[in-house]
Amino acid sequence: MALFHPTLFCFLSVFAGASSDKLVRLGISRMYVESPPGWRKLVAKLEVDNEKVYALVDTGSPLLFFLWRHSYGPSCQNLLYGCYECSPKPCQAGPTKTFSFHDDTDVTVFRHHGTLSLGSSSVRDIDFGLVTRSTGVPWASLGLGVQTGKYHPYTSLINQMLAKPKSQRLIESTSFSLYLTPDGTSGELLLGGQDPSKYDGPLEYIRVVDREEDEIRVRGLMIGSRQMRVTVVSYLDTGTDALTFPTSLKQPVLYLLQTAGQTLVPIFEHSGTFRIACNNMAYLPTMTIFLEGLHGEDIALRLPPTSFVDFDGHTCFLLIHFEDKTEEWTLGNPTVIGHYHFYEWDKSRIGLAAVR
Repeated sequence: MALFHPTLFCFLSVFAGASSDKLVRLGISRMYVESPPGWRKLVAKLEVDNEKVYALVDTGSPLLFFLWRHSYGPSCQNLLYGCYECSPKPCQAGPTKTFSFHDDTDVTVFRHHGTLSLGSSSVRDIDFGLVTRSTGVPWASLGLGVQTGKYHPYTSLINQMLAKPKSQRLIESTSFSLYLTPDGTSGELLLGGQDPSKYDGPLEYIRVVDREEDEIRVRGLMIGSRQMRVTVVSYLDTGTDALTFPTSLKQPVLYLLQTAGQTLVPIFEHSGTFRIACNNMAYLPTMTIFLEGLHGEDIALRLPPTSFVDFDGHTCFLLIHFEDKTEEWTLGNPTVIGHYHFYEWDKSRIGLAAVR
């Protein structure tokens, strides 16, 4: 039986937002996708040819794919993402292609097409992949990353929607936005633009320094009032469930998290995770990541402890990984908690603001 978060309310609708954008709105939430619970993934609920499925909301890839029931069989009932099958079954598998990701996982898919239901509307003849094999915990993906030639012949959902005849288009722009409430339990993905009524103040824009690789640039990290200056490539990747730093920062980051708050907070490493006593979470310092703006200025992304600490039913742990294979940073779905992100890949910029 799949694990469902009790506070999740998912919906899809077509809506003209406060910015006059033609929007498609999807409810999103951070949810456990495996049993026993691991780390929460940012997911949306979709319906494909009347099959109810979930998909990872992934700004790090443009791929749209779902799990094929023929490949995963009875295990589908234990996967939050669910599985898709043709009617009559099974689907006729075509040529496959394997895609590899930054976290050393990969999926092998073949192309299929179907109708994607969006509330009271639907989009016919949407191409997507069906997964025949994957490494790690199987997952489905709603990819929002930049479309490049290396993904051929697969095309993102947004680009396919825009390729429809004008009279059939539900959106008119490749831009999109997403946000989560400060408690991280619910939010929205808005395809086609933004809704300014959902955030406070003007958006502050960070620069996408390499659009084909979805790269941004980090210029510093402040924990409490202690600041470290760096210049490093980073990814704002909602398909990742943590903040990933290079191993070279492990000692200073953990030291400052323990000492730069209101009082000393012991952190214990256990089986690759960093744990704290839950009653100490309020004493941890805020983490502020400085990102490079459009004109070289610092744009501050402030993460209170509620954004980078989670509870698995037994213990509280930091949503932080340290990676020894790279000096790059990956800023995962914790950065969306309490924040509004507006992506304009065609303008090489991402707008950030606090959720209203």
